[in-house]
Amino acid sequence: RKIPKKLHIKTIERLRIRLHEALRGEDAQTVFDRFDTNNDGELSAHELRLLIRKSLRIPQSKISDADINKFLKVIDVDANNALTFKELADFAERGLSAFHDVATLGKNFRFLLPPNLD
Repeated sequence: RKIPKKLHIKTIERLRIRLHEALRGEDAQTVFDRFDTNNDGELSAHELRLLIRKSLRIPQSKISDADINKFLKVIDVDANNALTFKELADFAERGLSAFHDVATLGKNFRFLLPPNLD
């Protein structure tokens, strides 16, 4: 499985917060199903981009398509380049800790971490 080159951790957290808010206000499965246009039970990269752009209203100027593709690779547990409802809901609820041991995250993924502000 190829690891994304650089994905800013703040980008991932922004997506998590927006997903959490969107899934909290409406039936989460309904939101997922609306964007699962081929009804295969998974969101492809294209379907995920539609969800992020239309439901979450995040423009490309804020989160690029390339970052969405990298994000997909990070939380796609079975590495099939698509997200199940469980993968998306787990991420929205618990963030990256739902998928990775946070202590080893830096070793396993090449995130572009924010600078130390001390």
